[in-house]
Amino acid sequence: MTTLVLNVDRDNDFGRKTKIKSPIIGIENNLLAAQGLGESDPEDSDLNAIFSAISVYKTLLAQGKDVEIATICGDINVGIKSDEILAKQLEEVIKITKAEDVILITDGAEDEYILPIVQSRIKITSIHRVSVKQSKHLEDTYYRILKILDDEKVQKQFILPIALVLIVWAFFVLLGMTSSGLGAILLTLGIYLLIRVFRWERNISRLIGEIK
Repeated sequence: MTTLVLNVDRDNDFGRKTKIKSPIIGIENNLLAAQGLGESDPEDSDLNAIFSAISVYKTLLAQGKDVEIATICGDINVGIKSDEILAKQLEEVIKITKAEDVILITDGAEDEYILPIVQSRIKITSIHRVSVKQSKHLEDTYYRILKILDDEKVQKQFILPIALVLIVWAFFVLLGMTSSGLGAILLTLGIYLLIRVFRWERNISRLIGEIK
């Protein structure tokens, strides 16, 4: 039974920084990828992950296990596009290596996105989490912020009023009426808060629909 040591680069740092085409299959290719990324960006957290994958691979190989290693890469546009690419590459890797189970190498920051992709296609025997210290905390924070901003409720309650303030302020600045801009901002926020408090959103949407 072949075990696959799988490293996942969701935002395609390897492709963008080393020009190496993924999936990256085999120990020699992964060593070349690690060397290339180390030369182009030695502080990239993906470097820790691929070296951890290589270390796990060599340990299992020394134990006489039937093991293979691969790195799959997504896209800089992290989300649906990158995850579709990861899924396609994983299927290709499984087909080529004939792997029956996976040891997943991860820094923990994107587990909730990566795990479903892998679990739906192959059995995960173990998850090896890489500690990247400060860069890991920064990456965790980055993805948490992205997740919060992607929440529709947060968008409506917080991002929308901020956007309105910026638009109104910019409009008055362009007209050279900076002093009037503050009053317009307060008026806009006041109207917005009234709409939120009395829950007039549906009525306004219905009225706009009737006008159309």
